[in-house]
Amino acid sequence: MPARAGEDCVCAAALVDAGMTWTEERIELLAKLWSEGLSASQIAAELGGGMSRNAVLGKAHRLGLVRDETKSLFEWACVADAYLIPQ
Repeated sequence: MPARAGEDCVCAAALVDAGMTWTEERIELLAKLWSEGLSASQIAAELGGGMSRNAVLGKAHRLGLVRDETKSLFEWACVADAYLIPQ
């Protein structure tokens, strides 16, 4: 069913009211948190407003954000040990 005239505007306004738009401030916060190494889920939670992990990943991709993937073998081994050692 095609959208009625003005219906798109109502939907867009609802997204703005819910805080689900990418404002300059939210983009800056995304870039900052991304550079600090937070996961997409953690960033989505920080941004709030119903932001999803996938929305964060999509925006990061469109912005060309990259992670510093230069962890040493020792650092990766410590991460793996944390998951493998029974507690």
